[in-house]
Amino acid sequence: MTGDGIADLILGSHWIAAGTHTSGVGRVYSGGCLRALERSCVAAPNSVGPGAFLATHGTQSIADDDLVLVADGLPPGAMALAIFGSTPAQLSFGHGFLCVRPFGPGPSPLYPALPADAAGHFERAVGLAAAGPPITGTSWTFQVLYRDPLAGGVAFNGADALTATFCP
Repeated sequence: MTGDGIADLILGSHWIAAGTHTSGVGRVYSGGCLRALERSCVAAPNSVGPGAFLATHGTQSIADDDLVLVADGLPPGAMALAIFGSTPAQLSFGHGFLCVRPFGPGPSPLYPALPADAAGHFERAVGLAAAGPPITGTSWTFQVLYRDPLAGGVAFNGADALTATFCP
């Protein structure tokens, strides 16, 4: 509708008052960030269950800069680091998979690493301004990597991944 390539929504109704009928009012709402995030890669089992799974709060709006990564299913207290990159992947990595392509340009970390809470829940605001804001229409793939000492061996794993396409 607005020609910017982003979904728009038109809401309207006619107005009826005291036996009269008018043409009504319609309003156009720019969809902004109505796009769904795409799940990619897979979570591998960890020492506490079927694996860690990523979700988000907020939007993919560059202006709003309110995107928060949320992972559940981590070992309680596990140190976790969110990463992002421009290209999704699925490569063997620790006890699971690296879901962001590691080569040129590779994944960028969102420092600092933070601990999961006692229920295995992790949250991290992305902070687009600090991460180097994306360009409208570009996509970033996000993943959370975490320590899993009780799993033995290499003692780390990764959640599944989500790819977000950004809008103004």
